[in-house]
Amino acid sequence: MTTPMGAFTLQRQPHAPHLPLQAWDSADSFLLELLTDDYRDITVVNDAFGALTVSLNDRVQQSWSDSEQAAIACRRNATLNGLDADNLMTHWLPMSHNIAEPRGVIVLKIPKSMALLHWQLQSLSAIAPEGAELWLAGMDKHIRKSQFDAVAQYFGPVNPLKGRKKARVWQATNAKQSAMPPRFTPGYVLPNTDIMLAQTPGIFCGNQLDMGTRLFLDSLHQLPKAALVGDLGCGNGVLGLAYLKKHPDAEVVMVDESAMAVACAEENLLRAFGESQRSHAFQADAMPLSADRPFDLIVCNPPFHQGTTVTTELAQDLFKSAETSLRPGGQLWVVANRHLQYHVVLKKLFGRCTTVTGDSKFVILMVQKAEQEA
Repeated sequence: MTTPMGAFTLQRQPHAPHLPLQAWDSADSFLLELLTDDYRDITVVNDAFGALTVSLNDRVQQSWSDSEQAAIACRRNATLNGLDADNLMTHWLPMSHNIAEPRGVIVLKIPKSMALLHWQLQSLSAIAPEGAELWLAGMDKHIRKSQFDAVAQYFGPVNPLKGRKKARVWQATNAKQSAMPPRFTPGYVLPNTDIMLAQTPGIFCGNQLDMGTRLFLDSLHQLPKAALVGDLGCGNGVLGLAYLKKHPDAEVVMVDESAMAVACAEENLLRAFGESQRSHAFQADAMPLSADRPFDLIVCNPPFHQGTTVTTELAQDLFKSAETSLRPGGQLWVVANRHLQYHVVLKKLFGRCTTVTGDSKFVILMVQKAEQEA
C-alpha cells in the first residue's frame, strides 16, 4: 500500500496468499491522504488489518477494535514494516474496554452492523469533547443513507467529501455529546429455560435465535456428556450455555475473536449461573491448546463473513485449532449453512464426517479425533 507516509507491506489475517484479497481498501488510502502531518493524537476505530494504525504509527493516540484477528494482523504488519510492534500495540484497545477522551481527530471505518455503528457513534460522542472532529470512511457499495443519518443523530451536521476510487469520506463535528449507551441490552430467552440472554451491539443474532442454532439446540440431547467443553466462535454463548444447562457439572470454555461477543458471553454466564460457576469466556482467534487439558467436546457455529467479505478461511482455521485441542476420541460438532460444504474440509482433517441432521439450509456435522494407537 502506497501512502503519503510511505509504502507498506500488509497482510490479512488469516493470511491467505492464494486468495485475491488485500489488507486495505480505497477508503483506507483516502483517509491517509487526508491525514497530513498536522494531525496528531489520532483515534482510530475499526481498523480491519492495521492499515491505518501501522501507516500512522507514532501519530496514533489509540486504536479501538472489536477483532482479535485485526489485532494479530496489526502486530504482524507492524513487524513486517520494521516498526516496534510491542510499542504500537500498547495503543490498541479491545472494544470491550473504554477508550480515553480523544485528543485529536477520530477516524472511523464504517462497520457492517448498523447496531454497532450506532453504539460506537454514541459512545464516541459521549466521551469526545464538544467540537471534536470525526471522519468516517467506507466503500461506496457498503454506504447507506441510514449510516449518514446516524452520524447526524449523534454528532451533528455531516459534510460528505467528493468520492474517490469508489470510496467515501464524511466529516462531522461533535455538537451533541450524547449520554454513554449501555453495553448490554435484553436479547432473547434461552430455549427451554427462563434465562434472558444479554446482547451487545454487532453480535451475531443477538436479538433473536438464528435457525442454524435452533437446529443445533434441537439436537442437544445427542451430544455426549463431557467434562471439558469448548464453544468455539461462541458469540453470546448460547451453545455453551445450553450445554451447561443440560450438564451443569461440565466446564465450558467459550472463545470468540470479538471482544464484544466475549463480554456478552461472560455476562450471560454470570446471569445464568452466578459467580461460583467454573466456566468462562475469553478473546482469542482459536481454541486454547494445553497438553494437560485437552477438550472432550467442542461445539462450533463458525462465521463465514469477515466484515463485508465472504470467506471460509476463518472456519477452516477454527476447525484446525479444534482438531489440535481435542483429546484422542474427542468430538467436534459443527452447525453450518449446507451450501458451504464444510463436510469436505472436516473429512480431510479428521478422516470421517457424520451428518447428524439437517434441513434445506443448515446441517449439523460431527467428527471425532482418532484414538491414539496402542
